[in-house]
Amino acid sequence: SLYSTGVSVLAACDRPDVALSIMDICDRGGIPVSQDALTSLIASLGRAQRVDEAEETFQSLGRRGFRYRPDDVNSLFAAYSSDPERSVQLLREMQSIYRVQPDAKTFLALVRTLASAGQLSRACGLLEGLAETNRILSREAINAGIQYILEKGGLDWGFHVVWLLRLKGVSMSHSVYHGLIRASFSSSRGLVIGGWRTRYRNTRTVLGWMKEDNCLPSIETYEIILGTNPVLGHLRKWLILPC
Repeated sequence: SLYSTGVSVLAACDRPDVALSIMDICDRGGIPVSQDALTSLIASLGRAQRVDEAEETFQSLGRRGFRYRPDDVNSLFAAYSSDPERSVQLLREMQSIYRVQPDAKTFLALVRTLASAGQLSRACGLLEGLAETNRILSREAINAGIQYILEKGGLDWGFHVVWLLRLKGVSMSHSVYHGLIRASFSSSRGLVIGGWRTRYRNTRTVLGWMKEDNCLPSIETYEIILGTNPVLGHLRKWLILPC
């Protein structure tokens, strides 16, 4: 309906107040609103950290006769982005209360929440366990989880989780390896004695992993390696880099 479209559009534009006003009009007038519109509103309220209203809208799905879907629960995870314990509890409730099977988005949301809260060991352990089962997360989803950990935990945790997952036989995308090299060359370790040695040891390790995974470095990757070294930087124009 037109009302459902309006709620969806306003939620996508992060205008939850106006969307809630339309919902109030619909409820008073007995006008049905689609489940997709409500899911969008839950996500918008979650992004705004309006936890109580997100939970109330989520609970209203059952009262309106809708059957809970993975997307509904995943939208609620945004409201718990700073509360890892509540996120873990919601994961348990998905199956026990709402009868919904978690999907890749569910676990990625949990990995992001754990990493943002500084619980990097738990985030790495979750990714490792999911990679071991090899049933839920695709390679792309696992790589996205690694990017969250690298972004929040820095270089050490990035290398740690990649090393763990490679032991499980998981191959990485170019973006993960590129991110490790970029993080290595942007680390403050390069400002201390031995920093360049550490950076190039890291680089050799990553390039070795890329070779094993048949993942060619990009021009941008080589630019990071050569362009940040005062000795090698002037040699770039003499090198023939792979396209």
